[in-house]
Amino acid sequence: MAQPLPRHPAVALRSNYAQLRALLAIAVVALVIAAAAAIALAADDDAGTVSHSSSPVPERVTDVAADQPRPSIGGKAASVGR
Repeated sequence: MAQPLPRHPAVALRSNYAQLRALLAIAVVALVIAAAAAIALAADDDAGTVSHSSSPVPERVTDVAADQPRPSIGGKAASVGR
C-alpha cells in the first residue's frame, strides 16, 4: 500500500486560516444581526407596553404658602423659619 504524502506545515496552516476566517465572518454577521434586532426592539416604543392603570395620574397637590403657619399636634401653630 502506498503511504500518503506528508503535508507541508504551510499547507496545513493555510487550511486552518481559511476555516478561522470563515468562522470569524459568520460570527461578525451574527453579531450585526443581533445588534440590528436589539436596535429595532428598542426603537419600537409601543410594542409590548400595557397600561395597568385605567385612571389618569393625578396632578401634584401644591403646598400652602411658606409664610403661613402650619398647624401642630398640640393645638398651637408652629411658625416656619422663625
